[in-house]
Amino acid sequence: MDYPVSFEHLTDTVAALRGENGCPWDKRQTHESLQPYLLEEAYEVLDAIEAHDVRSLKEELGDLLLQVLFHAQIASEEGAFTIQEILAALNAKLLRRHPHVFDPGTVATEQELSHQWDAIKKLEKATQSDQSALSSVSKTMPALFRAVKLQKCAAKTGFDWSDIASVWKKLDEEIEELRQALAQQKNINTQQRIEEELGDMLFTIVNLSRFLAVNPELALNGTNDRFVARFQHMEQEADISEVNMKDMTPDDFDVLWNRAKQALANIRKETP
Repeated sequence: MDYPVSFEHLTDTVAALRGENGCPWDKRQTHESLQPYLLEEAYEVLDAIEAHDVRSLKEELGDLLLQVLFHAQIASEEGAFTIQEILAALNAKLLRRHPHVFDPGTVATEQELSHQWDAIKKLEKATQSDQSALSSVSKTMPALFRAVKLQKCAAKTGFDWSDIASVWKKLDEEIEELRQALAQQKNINTQQRIEEELGDMLFTIVNLSRFLAVNPELALNGTNDRFVARFQHMEQEADISEVNMKDMTPDDFDVLWNRAKQALANIRKETP
């Protein structure tokens, strides 16, 4: 059976799902109840990209688009805005922020483009009630990603470290402060201080990654992936040896871990 594929048909389908004779589950959804699904679909898009799986990427982008359409439909029913207004606002923003494309000859270099971009966003912010340099950074971002964005926004105002040596020095200070907090007698207040000091240390590590031009989110995800691969290799070796990992000693784990690291390193060397 051939289904219509225009954008209008898709928005009509979503409207029907929430209509009088629509799906009970779809009809009771709200902006708030859909939040976890929006996040889940976004992560599944990222998984498809990481896997270089074009077929899955097509499907997951559709699922993500569905979330946008659901929120637009709910807003339309509440009289807040429509999908057409979303599209119009987005198109206007793209035109406004890219005068070098739609009004050729305005800038010539990438540095000029960067300055122009900042100037345009500053003008947009002037019409908003909250004009803080950090107000554009969402509070619901993953913590590492949010830290990077906050630091970059602050740096644009001139609030930044002068060089990477200063960041290393600050990291040493934060590690020492965490050690001091750990040395205190344990109670509710010291546990809160430990959490704060650990947070300060992580924030400084993000600063360090920024100076090293390394995305900390990608770096940590890479480490997570390597840990998974090595641990699963350990599990396989334990199964082959018919040994329960719960019965292994720390020395046994060290042997398996080092074998896993070496085996996976050899595989990477052999991969063209």
